[in-house]
Amino acid sequence: MKNWTIARRVVTGFLIVTLLIAGLAAVALRELREVDEVTTYMRKDPYPGLNAIFGIEGALKTTVQNVAWHVVAKDTNKAAIAEDLTQSRRKVEGQLDAYDRTITDPADRKMFDELKQLWSNAAAIKDRIVALSAAGKQDEAMTTFDGEFMPFEQKLLALVATMIEFNQRNATTALDNIATQTVHAQRGVVIGSSLAFLAAVIVSLLINRSVRSDLTRIAASLREGADQVAAASR
Repeated sequence: MKNWTIARRVVTGFLIVTLLIAGLAAVALRELREVDEVTTYMRKDPYPGLNAIFGIEGALKTTVQNVAWHVVAKDTNKAAIAEDLTQSRRKVEGQLDAYDRTITDPADRKMFDELKQLWSNAAAIKDRIVALSAAGKQDEAMTTFDGEFMPFEQKLLALVATMIEFNQRNATTALDNIATQTVHAQRGVVIGSSLAFLAAVIVSLLINRSVRSDLTRIAASLREGADQVAAASR
């Protein structure tokens, strides 16, 4: 640096500070990109997944109640209850389709496939119970309800509870990751800004010192030359 021109020293100092700032921006951008990835995951998987699985849970419980009511209801009320059962089935299947679109984890996919199979079996039994009830075979319908339908419903609701817990845990983990990445980004900005400021100060001092040294040397040379000219003119 001793033999560098002043312009070269200034440009080099500016480049050093610029590189530090660019590094700071790169670190912050990486952290923010990771935050964006996590928030995108939350928006596409656990949050809509929870909404769908809660909808499934509610529709399943309604289905159990309506099947039992159909068996014990008077004939004049059975048609209305059967319509409610149709609506509940549509809701379950609609929420199953909605949940299917949120799956990104193989473990979630495995539970969902099991849930669909259990629901298919339970729905078939439900249809048999409703048909028996509509035909006036209440005793047979109730036996099928207690012995076949309810075991499947209990498995369904237990699996739904597991899937709710799975999605809640994933959502909590994602929120924790966002908090961690945000802290890292803030820390990186603070540290990077401090280093950039420190580097700017150091570079400025070095440039100032080297420029003053050169100017002092130039001034000394000029004085020496002036003294020599003055001596020669005497």
